[in-house]
Amino acid sequence: MVNKNIGEQILSHYEKYLGNYADASVFAGTKESYPIQALKFANVLDGLKTFATLGFSKYADEVKNKAEIVFSVDENLEDTLLTIIMNALFFITENQIDFGKGSFIKGIEKINADFANSHNIRAVYFTVPFVFPEDFSEIEDEIKIYEAFFITQSELEYLEKNGAESFEDYLEENEIDVFDITRSLTMS
Repeated sequence: MVNKNIGEQILSHYEKYLGNYADASVFAGTKESYPIQALKFANVLDGLKTFATLGFSKYADEVKNKAEIVFSVDENLEDTLLTIIMNALFFITENQIDFGKGSFIKGIEKINADFANSHNIRAVYFTVPFVFPEDFSEIEDEIKIYEAFFITQSELEYLEKNGAESFEDYLEENEIDVFDITRSLTMS
């Protein structure tokens, strides 16, 4: 096998599972930070646009994990949702937050109050990929892939009270569609 650079390995991995990317957006944090690209993939999940990061893994020292992120969002709100998730990723890197399964970033209302309040969305949650094949979750045994989705106020309260494992069990047992940002549920 021809030795590829890490960026080529990540892109090849994504295209193997997600198809060819349709577009790419580049996001930058502070002057000192590396940019992170968000590659857009069409027709991965019905009614949603799927994005995958390229460049988050450069922050392995800051976040104690060599990782990239995949997330699927409502195509009608893709610009808003993409901006919120990318802001969350730069918040993680700039604050050197240990990152992995069960990580979450609160304060969505500080990034986009109108969206957060109209949809009752309060955080971005990160976990192992659950809508993709199991072998999608690692690239060359070196980079881990995590899936991001938005959570509501009541879900955030449940997560903070009961922990990540219990939260994920609850979502699965109740067949919660985490990609439906209009969901309104009361968790007890």
